[in-house]
Amino acid sequence: MIDSINFIIKPMGDSCNLKCKYCFTNSDKYCGEPISVKTVKEFVLRLEEDDRFQHIKFTWHGGEPLLWGVERYKEVFEFQKQHLAKKSYMNIFQTNGTLLNQAYTDLIKEYGAYIGVSIDGPTYTLNNQRFDDEKQFNKMVNNLALLKKNNIPFAIFCTLTSNNIDHLSEILDFIEHLNPYAYTLIPVMDSNFFITRSQWRDVLNQTNLFLKRTGIPHSYTMNLNSLHPRMCMMNGRCQSFVTIDNHGIVNKTCRINHDLTIGNLKDGDIFEKISQYAFKPLEIKEKSIFSYIPERKYIYFQGDGCYYRKLAHSNNDFIAGFVSYLKSH
Repeated sequence: MIDSINFIIKPMGDSCNLKCKYCFTNSDKYCGEPISVKTVKEFVLRLEEDDRFQHIKFTWHGGEPLLWGVERYKEVFEFQKQHLAKKSYMNIFQTNGTLLNQAYTDLIKEYGAYIGVSIDGPTYTLNNQRFDDEKQFNKMVNNLALLKKNNIPFAIFCTLTSNNIDHLSEILDFIEHLNPYAYTLIPVMDSNFFITRSQWRDVLNQTNLFLKRTGIPHSYTMNLNSLHPRMCMMNGRCQSFVTIDNHGIVNKTCRINHDLTIGNLKDGDIFEKISQYAFKPLEIKEKSIFSYIPERKYIYFQGDGCYYRKLAHSNNDFIAGFVSYLKSH
């Protein structure tokens, strides 16, 4: 039995209503028609019949997943309710938040979904790589207030760039004010906005202190305190999920990459292929950058680094920030 799997579904492919300057998606290459409700329902029916998949996460990602529309999600969530009642499952939205409205908050409350929202700090200046104008930023802030008004817990995803790294204390104060159930600070891969290894080491120091002071967890500080990570990036959890694009193509990575395709949802043996790929025992390779650390507390760190960060040539600084942090502790 596969204990837990996260199906990251990109119902709109990489289509998005924003054009963040540091975004790693390729909205020109991986867009096209949205995935059909029929395809998702057929997928749910196969999950219902397969005993290997008992604990399931559906993470609705993008691009921007809220472009798919409330009515489509309502139809799918109701179908899940009917056919996955004997299994443990949850739905998670990862969104830029600009399309949130009362209909979406009602949907989230009715079906007990979770939501993570991307925002890079408390001011438009810190978000000017994300939003075209201050009006978009203010709408995003108002939508966070809408979530809080409806008592909907949310997580925060904040991208760290050379544009906002010097305002980390301000960003952490903002996160404390929002009081999310979790947050993640994500250093960019775009060479125009890199943060340095020493800056990343300082981020780890500050987030660890922030966790001890506020109790609000961060993916990396969870690792550093021997706790199970919440997010895949740089913690060796890549084989706990697959990504499904709007064409039904199943990928091995957190992004659409047809060079790393497992198959298509239409394939009769796709679940067998997924089960063979997922959840192989995690190994720290003999010559990996973390292999010198004797404690197993860091087992979830990916010693060889993220596949995409290697391609972006930012992996060395990213890993070196971890190593310099660990050496100082």
